[in-house]
Amino acid sequence: MSSRLRLALWGCLLLNLLLLPWPVMRAVGFPFGLDYGEAPLADQAARVLAGQTLYKANLNEPPYVITNYGPLYPTAIALVSRVTGRPLLTAGRIISICAALLCTLLIDLFALKLTGDRLAGALAATLFLGNPLVIYWSSLARVDLLALCFSLSALYILYRRPRSWRWLGVAVALMIAAIYTRQTAIFAVPLAGAVWLWHIAPKRSLVFLVALSVIGLALYGIANLATAGGFYLHTVVANANRYDLAHLGRMSGRLLQIWPFGILVAGLAAWQTLGRRRQASVAGQPAEAPAFLRYGVAAFTVGALVSALTVGKVGSNVNYFLDLLAALALWAGTSLTWGKRNRFAVGLAGLLLAQLIWASIGDVISLNSSVNAQWQHVDESQALYAEIVAAAATGPVLADDTMDMVVLAGQPLYLQPFEYAQLYRAGLWDPSALVTAIEGRQFPLIITVNPGTALNRERWPAPIMAAIEDHYTVERTFRNSTLYRPTPGLPENYGEPDKDLGFSIWNGGFSRFRGQREQPAKASSPEDYLNFYGSG
Repeated sequence: MSSRLRLALWGCLLLNLLLLPWPVMRAVGFPFGLDYGEAPLADQAARVLAGQTLYKANLNEPPYVITNYGPLYPTAIALVSRVTGRPLLTAGRIISICAALLCTLLIDLFALKLTGDRLAGALAATLFLGNPLVIYWSSLARVDLLALCFSLSALYILYRRPRSWRWLGVAVALMIAAIYTRQTAIFAVPLAGAVWLWHIAPKRSLVFLVALSVIGLALYGIANLATAGGFYLHTVVANANRYDLAHLGRMSGRLLQIWPFGILVAGLAAWQTLGRRRQASVAGQPAEAPAFLRYGVAAFTVGALVSALTVGKVGSNVNYFLDLLAALALWAGTSLTWGKRNRFAVGLAGLLLAQLIWASIGDVISLNSSVNAQWQHVDESQALYAEIVAAAATGPVLADDTMDMVVLAGQPLYLQPFEYAQLYRAGLWDPSALVTAIEGRQFPLIITVNPGTALNRERWPAPIMAAIEDHYTVERTFRNSTLYRPTPGLPENYGEPDKDLGFSIWNGGFSRFRGQREQPAKASSPEDYLNFYGSG
């Protein structure tokens, strides 16, 4: 490869790194939610601090909330929030950023060790971190990057210490942590670790798989027993959304649009490596590198592809591609191993340069425009938040995309609309009790995405939306949300929470964690609830 092309790659890497911090800092500093999935995780972290279970055994009893993942990430948010005093959303975003940086470091180390070329390591790392999908997801309080961090750490240990029983135990522990952060972590690294260890020593591969299976299943059984079956209901039953090929196509199209050259180069690199029966080490490349590429990285890619295909579930997003992006970044980084004068290598490097430039444009346009749009309407968000804080003093507030404001107002979530809409359509939830509560106008405020939209229909089943429209009146319409108040002519007990609502805010179960639970006779002020999180 020519020195000019290498210099151009280094310059483009530096440009990408310079462009990344600003949009991420602006996203992390945004005081409200940036994604629907942030609010449930923040709510779960608050429940951890309050000493409440995350996995109730009856999905038909209020509050109607689902804990889709294992308990590790909400617990981490709770600990970081308590130690730093930062709001739960901010604590979760800090965890995601740190995890993204660690993933980037591990990818750099992988590529460096596989090629012996510092540029290859830096290139693979920047291709991963500079991907707009990774950048955006690293600024959210979501489980994905922490799970990937655990997975890549386990795989790196298996690569560097395949013959150490002690380090094998560490890798198993990290994989258990990954799986109990996000279930789809069970695909990529366990497969890669098993295939790679089988190549090294079949006995170690069997020990790895048996240890991972026994410990994982034992912990699952203990968690399920402790929650009277709730752990299974939440992590399996409530996660089995309908699979939609059209949704898979849309999500895949977004990936192809953002990372066309990276995918092409990674595919060519994998073909170049795996297409040869024997792959000899090139200058500077460690002797074991070709074998790990053929067994470890190839199996990791297959497992990541299986994980990525689950994006077809209704409600899934591009975060399902993160494992695959890590694998493709590794393959792309190794493309620099084919000599300085190899035209094929020069062509691949040129495509990578184009991808870095395209990603830089994508970072600037997509992420900045998305975050800027949120900041441009922050005054409207503050006004909506003020409405929620005031209403939270008198009763439970129902919301969908503004659930994060309910949590920030110090109130536990009463309903996760999308998750329970899926349960309703699957015949796993009867909304009659909620409809009755709405008809009784027991919620002082209900906020939905604008009626008549596809998103509204997805979040609010017809019986629930009909009850809202029949017994509530539109008071105000915001940019994307409609605010409903109870229609005049309220029942006598309005403003006094119905015990049947099962709303823990009224029995003190969600009060500030001080070593013991408080038992207020009535709802505390909004300020008291905000103290639970810290202002912000």
